[in-house]
Amino acid sequence: MVVEAPIITFTPGLENIINTGDEFIDLLNLTLIDQVIPWYLGDHSIIYSYTANIARPGNVPVQLHTDQLSITLLTRDMAYGMNIMFYSEDITDENGATRVYPVSHLGNVAPSNIFTVEGPHPVEGPAGTTLVFESRLWHATGANGLSTGERPVILLFFMRSFVRPQENAYLTLRKDVEAKLPPRQKVFLGFRTYRARHWRARRQHARGILCYS
Repeated sequence: MVVEAPIITFTPGLENIINTGDEFIDLLNLTLIDQVIPWYLGDHSIIYSYTANIARPGNVPVQLHTDQLSITLLTRDMAYGMNIMFYSEDITDENGATRVYPVSHLGNVAPSNIFTVEGPHPVEGPAGTTLVFESRLWHATGANGLSTGERPVILLFFMRSFVRPQENAYLTLRKDVEAKLPPRQKVFLGFRTYRARHWRARRQHARGILCYS
């Protein structure tokens, strides 16, 4: 017996796309990142995942979800992540625009049925549009109702510094790609360490040297 999997077949996701071309390295120089990410997530934010999402004709819409559900089920009073979605082609409701519940990240707004995308608003835009939304927003990939043509978008998902990334760059990054990464990109991918300040403070306090408040 063969069981079809329409979501996987017609809405594929491509992981670790930084390995696939220099343009994805250059995209991390976008000034929008510096304007939005530190302000919203704090300093030293890291890339949680860097992927592509493609809606093909005949796809089944992805169920409504928040990206934060994969991080923590209970926390709603703080955003853990911020998604930057790049439209590489014109995105319309007809070819599977991402559907969102506006202001749902603030609470008091949520879908009554996560298995339908009839209620949320399709975010349409021409090629070159950038959609920025945080991890508590309810959203889903829409249905591509056209007979031909794919709907590709690039998803750059940043997370607060203390959250373990979905993509482990130490294991998945090709060595030839790592060799040409500028320092900025390496920082985003987690190629750095921090002082264990809490432990260090306790140790120094025990020695009578210093105590952090």
